[in-house]
Amino acid sequence: MKPTGLSLSVLAALHLVGAQASAAIVTLYDGSTSPTSQGWTRTGGGGDVNGPGTETSSGGTTEFSTVNPTPDNRTSPFSEYRYDISRTDDFLVTIRLDVVSSSYNQLDAGLTFSAFGGTAGFPVSDRSNNVAILADRIQFGDGGSPYLMNTTTFHTYSMRYLGGTLQVYVDASSADIFGGTAVPVMSRSAIAGKTPGVIVFGDATNDPNYNSDYIVDYVTVEPIPEPGSLMLAGLGALGLMRRRR
Repeated sequence: MKPTGLSLSVLAALHLVGAQASAAIVTLYDGSTSPTSQGWTRTGGGGDVNGPGTETSSGGTTEFSTVNPTPDNRTSPFSEYRYDISRTDDFLVTIRLDVVSSSYNQLDAGLTFSAFGGTAGFPVSDRSNNVAILADRIQFGDGGSPYLMNTTTFHTYSMRYLGGTLQVYVDASSADIFGGTAVPVMSRSAIAGKTPGVIVFGDATNDPNYNSDYIVDYVTVEPIPEPGSLMLAGLGALGLMRRRR
């Protein structure tokens, strides 16, 4: 059924609120080429016959693999990409990816996504606060209760860091996250460790028995809007609704 005039004004108002909440989205990586060609720094270990991993770009996405058919030849297969957003609080970072394969233990995450990273050393990501992404679940890198899901298709994974609390969302829009209607699947507070605002993804293991193969579509970041800006957006939407009546 075609929306009525009032319904159209309500839809326009809701669209305005969503646009205000997510207007500052910045694409850090668009998946079309190597992350290093888009401002990311890679830290990786060599020593195996295939090098520290492969990148294959096609159709606007890039597949990353540290899988080695001859693991006995591997000594240090980790491969992490980092990007410093120069923001230590109040931000939301999102990655959209598809897992082909990934393995994990509490010291070795074949595929990790983190909002906390360093500038050098191994691992670049903070193991206690990163999210390990496996084929059947996600969980914090140091263990804890997992969130069970099928990751072998494209999903968005978002991390919101605000006031010392880290919240993890799956397939949630930034408008819903900022508006409070999205529910985090994992959360922790009293964050300590490496610097927040250094975004990291990749293989964070130097164990030859743990590796990953995954396809990335994009990585984005946006600052968390001030409560006042959301209130103004809401008031503007309310005014629009009243005028259309």
